[in-house]
Amino acid sequence: MAEVDAQTLEALNALLQDERASVEVEVALSNGATELAERDAIVTMGVEEVGFCCSLHEYLAASGAFVTRHVNGIVLTIISTEHYDERLHAFATHQRVSGERALELGAIVEDYELRQLLARIHEAHEQSALWSENRASQFASSHLLVFRAAGSSSGAEAQETAGEGEADQRPARDDQYGELAENEAGWSGDSYPSSANRETYHPEDE
Repeated sequence: MAEVDAQTLEALNALLQDERASVEVEVALSNGATELAERDAIVTMGVEEVGFCCSLHEYLAASGAFVTRHVNGIVLTIISTEHYDERLHAFATHQRVSGERALELGAIVEDYELRQLLARIHEAHEQSALWSENRASQFASSHLLVFRAAGSSSGAEAQETAGEGEADQRPARDDQYGELAENEAGWSGDSYPSSANRETYHPEDE
């Protein structure tokens, strides 16, 4: 195992805190998921993140360095976000920031196995960030359609009530009106790609 300087060890501990925060958020998101495909995707992300936490912890312990027990406090900010789509966007931002941290560390460390681990973390975080942003957009769009459909229904009911009032003052007519049909928006079955289905980055062995 190549020797790592104190500043890099501190950065690895910060990344470990980031990874633990990701796991906490993914647990919260999976518990609140209402779609089976969505829950499965989040669980897949969470399992992978747990593996990253274990690997980082093991590396730090093996090097004789201090191993943090803390979790990045960003987790409280993310899970307390009121709207679900905004929560997903906040999670995506965290994934990108921590993924960039892993990428920067991978560029300066000499240990091959550690570089491989950091590359996998960066790749996984990019994928989970993309998934979260896509799901957030789908969620927001579906709820906008429901809101518009509800507004159209309310307008139709108001017109019908007004029409009934006018009917009392004019002769009855034989015109027949069609029924209003509401369109339901469904989410696609997008799923988060597991690590086995993603291309793996292989840095050159120095």
